[in-house]
Amino acid sequence: MGQSFQKFIQNCFRTYGKICSRKPFIFILPLIGITLALGLSVGILTNFQAMTDPVSLWSATDSRARIEKDFFDNNFGPFYRVQQIIIHPTNDSTITRFDPNNTSKYTVFGPAFEKEFLLQVLDLQLKVSNITAQVNGKTVVLEDLCFSPMKNKLCATQTPLGWFQNNASLLDKVVGNFTYLDHINACLKSSLNFKDDMGMSCAAPYGGPMIPNVALADFEGTVYSTAKAVVITITLNNHVKDEDKVRALAWEQQFLEFMKNYTNPHMKFVYYSEVCYYSRSRL
Repeated sequence: MGQSFQKFIQNCFRTYGKICSRKPFIFILPLIGITLALGLSVGILTNFQAMTDPVSLWSATDSRARIEKDFFDNNFGPFYRVQQIIIHPTNDSTITRFDPNNTSKYTVFGPAFEKEFLLQVLDLQLKVSNITAQVNGKTVVLEDLCFSPMKNKLCATQTPLGWFQNNASLLDKVVGNFTYLDHINACLKSSLNFKDDMGMSCAAPYGGPMIPNVALADFEGTVYSTAKAVVITITLNNHVKDEDKVRALAWEQQFLEFMKNYTNPHMKFVYYSEVCYYSRSRL
């Protein structure tokens, strides 16, 4: 039926085009066509609603996949709401670091590990973490919404600065010949390393690990030290009912507004939020 209807429409417009081209001075037919097109568009102007939810776009409500997803969400809870910022430094130079324990060995670190860049990323991360929203006269902060696996009100935000407890002073820490790059190298080898040669832990403030292939991007194969970008991933708890998502939606709107107006000469970045299902960029 769809093909037949499409062929019928094609024939109608072909015939209409032939008439108009043979009788160009007869304007009544073009006017009829314009009126008809406007009349058929009234429904779009009054009833059109853009569908942005990918679940609704790609699966029917009665499909097997949707039925199973709904069952899982209602019994175990839906997947987390993800907010993400992918950041590239404007300085793309690499860093060569010799192993303090064996100077014949060295590691070439990608641009993502330059100290000044990491400090700028930390500054952005802290500003995002301090975003608040107003819902029904009450202030909502990130800790009210985020996924906290240890139930300690500390968010499981994935970021390479977690290896430094989100503390800028630890990036400047030097123990003997060991620097922040040696600590990063230890964490890349084992994200569960609780004490390296500098006496520092790789565990994040929330108590869990920072996963290299989540906190870093644009690296060669599985050689995470070649990363050219860092990723800040914030996960919020999700809910089945729309009324339970109001606070998260309000915070995410504030997050988007903040990122829209944020600029930094040391970086270029892309970002997205669960609230809109599309990415924005400032490149």
